[in-house]
Amino acid sequence: MPASGRALFKQTKTMGILVDGFKGSFTGRVGNLVGYRGKDGTIYVRHRPKKTKRAPSPLQREQQERMGYAVKFARGFASVLSALPDTAKTKTKHNVLVSNILKATLRGSDGRFGISFPDLSLTAGPHCLSIERQAAGFLYQAVVVYRARMPYSFEKCWQPLLMAIFYNVQEMRCTYVLIPAGTDGEVQLSNPFSESRGRVEIYLVLLSENMKHASASVYAGSIENP
Repeated sequence: MPASGRALFKQTKTMGILVDGFKGSFTGRVGNLVGYRGKDGTIYVRHRPKKTKRAPSPLQREQQERMGYAVKFARGFASVLSALPDTAKTKTKHNVLVSNILKATLRGSDGRFGISFPDLSLTAGPHCLSIERQAAGFLYQAVVVYRARMPYSFEKCWQPLLMAIFYNVQEMRCTYVLIPAGTDGEVQLSNPFSESRGRVEIYLVLLSENMKHASASVYAGSIENP
């Protein structure tokens, strides 16, 4: 092969990948088409968005800023998401969380975004948990009274689990603990951020023993750190 041919070959970049002809799968980019595989294995093809020099409208800028805030906020829940199962049929658990964050995002009078924590749901799944009494405590420990209705997917589990999620608002990070759960009861939670300042928001999620099924999360109150 001539030198010029070898140089051209080296500069060629792989874009789209077509597997088993047009009956198979297509991923990557070809021209203005982008192929990607959905969570359920379905292959989707869409047009790439066109570049424009036009400045975004106020509503578009608002949505862009809101989305940026939601994605940044979701990063604080990375450790929790890695432990949770995918329960939504078409969305990933990260996409579910970002979508729910967008619904709970508010802009304050100072122009900054914030989260309405009682309106935020962290997971998709059956609504089988309710809070009889929100977190009552200060700094080191809190007590939450809950009631659980076991969904069909949990019936074959000998011992469901309760995941208590703690989110440190000031540090924008979270952690969790797993506790054996009953149909209802009082759970005493130790504050993992007792050495930090600010407010700690608490959520509960019901998990099957094999960690393959999860309920929708419920807001369980907060703990104030001085």
